[in-house]
Amino acid sequence: MVRDKLLEDKLLEVINGMITVLDPIKLSDFNVDLTASDQVSLLALEERHPEVGIKVKKSTTSVDEVCCSTLTLIATITDILVEKRLAFEVDADETILGVAWWVSPEHL
Repeated sequence: MVRDKLLEDKLLEVINGMITVLDPIKLSDFNVDLTASDQVSLLALEERHPEVGIKVKKSTTSVDEVCCSTLTLIATITDILVEKRLAFEVDADETILGVAWWVSPEHL
């Protein structure tokens, strides 16, 4: 359990360190959509493995599309490796300030 906590702390420290030394990154620039060629299979995968992150792209002209994004991939990886999801802290301009562990509203 102590090792898990050390790994979690190190992950936050390293990612926050990287964000601090990089040029400012907008959430929209970082959150690139990755199209799912088979949306039914993506939803089935998410049903079998709830840690799989998916994103719904809202459409104003047709049916909403299910996909993944760079952020959902990161969330899935951290959820599997340390059983926690990363939350990206952003300012009013949506510039990424850092990361922390996401806390479900029901746990607040």
